[in-house]
Amino acid sequence: MPKKSEQGFAVLLMVLFIIGSLLTVLLGYSALAAQETSNDLGRDQVVYLNTAKSSITAWYAQNAESIDATGSSLPTAQQILSGANVIKKYNVQVAASDRIVDGNIDYRIIALWIDSGIQHSSFNVTTGVLTPGSNTRYVTINGFPVETEKSVQSINIMNNLATLLEQRFDDKAAANGGGNSYINYFRPADGSCTANGDDLPCTDTYPWEDATTIDLDTALGIPGSTLVNAWGVPVQVCNAGDCDAPITTTPFVCPAGETANPPSGPTYCGANVTAPPYSMIIRSASPWGYEVSVTATQ
Repeated sequence: MPKKSEQGFAVLLMVLFIIGSLLTVLLGYSALAAQETSNDLGRDQVVYLNTAKSSITAWYAQNAESIDATGSSLPTAQQILSGANVIKKYNVQVAASDRIVDGNIDYRIIALWIDSGIQHSSFNVTTGVLTPGSNTRYVTINGFPVETEKSVQSINIMNNLATLLEQRFDDKAAANGGGNSYINYFRPADGSCTANGDDLPCTDTYPWEDATTIDLDTALGIPGSTLVNAWGVPVQVCNAGDCDAPITTTPFVCPAGETANPPSGPTYCGANVTAPPYSMIIRSASPWGYEVSVTATQ
């Protein structure tokens, strides 16, 4: 029969075993709870960053003209967040790059990141490259597709305007019996620069004019708001009687039948005003000054 001291020791061992088991279970639950909390935080941060990315991308598209215009200043983190109505959380860091040039497109890259490790992230403002630290969660907003889409939209606006001008030319010719192919309906029909009725006025003075300045919206029966490109920059037109090719002779002389405008030097927009097929040129400029043109042709 075991002694009482041995029985007591066995009981003590059993109690210690039970306590140890309970501590193991409790610590395990605590670790799981901590891990779950960390996972929840990580998921919340990912959702926050993705939501912020969508909001900032929309803000970028709405303000692309001022964001990437020549001479525009570098947007600050506060300007970006407040402009996109994004509340700063999780100590998120925000930075924008300088304007980056890729072919005909100028754009910026915006980065948002949340550092959660010892190593912090770094952002190269010149290249727009984010070097994330350990365990960093981040998103980037690339302005290149935003500005590319604006460029495509602007070309489409000009193409649509050219189509309307060509249709107007055909309608005018048909209304006059269509017999005289030497009437240029891109300018006053009597061959002068005096616009009568709904004639399109000459743009010889500048020779480029904002489409709204010569009331092209009224002539075509379209809203004036459609005479700007996708950035809100006015679309310009030219039907000037300038030389149809650059002139390099000295003194400056236009070919017979064409007018030097101004007389002191060449003004070239490319419109054909001397003989069929007549044309009118439409151009549009990006906020950084790159110009694209399309031609409405008889």
